[in-house]
Amino acid sequence: MSETRKAMMDKLDAKVELAGARLNLLRAKARDAEADQRVKLNEKIRELESRRDDASDQLDRLKDASGDAWQDLRDGAEEAWQSLSSAVSDATARYQ
Repeated sequence: MSETRKAMMDKLDAKVELAGARLNLLRAKARDAEADQRVKLNEKIRELESRRDDASDQLDRLKDASGDAWQDLRDGAEEAWQSLSSAVSDATARYQ
């Protein structure tokens, strides 16, 4: 695996861990929230978990890809993780 590819994979793996930590923070906030807020927050968490799972699937495909396929999948995987990261950040800020 080239250094560039390894660096990219390491970066995306770090984003996976960060998204997981932020989702755990949202879950903790949901446990402490009032009933109405808890329902909304749990819905948002389910949405984010689904998006995280989709992005994680893309990352798995990227890890298994070679050559030109890797180049094609790289941008999509990075975009998916950027979108997820932004959505998790927005949710974390919204439900503080």
